[in-house]
Amino acid sequence: MEQSERISFLGNTTKKTIIYNGTDINSSTIINFAKQKAQELCQGKQFNQPLSSPGPILCYDTETTIDLSTNDYQNKTIIVENANVILQNSM
Repeated sequence: MEQSERISFLGNTTKKTIIYNGTDINSSTIINFAKQKAQELCQGKQFNQPLSSPGPILCYDTETTIDLSTNDYQNKTIIVENANVILQNSM
């Protein structure tokens, strides 16, 4: 996603999110947009690597367990397609 698209989509990225400059869009539009961007980000990447793998983007197509008591997931974008995400050691 280009920086200008990101700012337009997210608005003020500091502490709050404004969806697409306040215009009304339905949830299916957001879901379709997210699917398209996820496909672009995962294109050509190896799937199902450990969370401790280098690189900011990790792609999964199987059930994924994230242990929130570790820092393995920090600063990573995790994309999961057609599978469950299990969060362990959370509130």
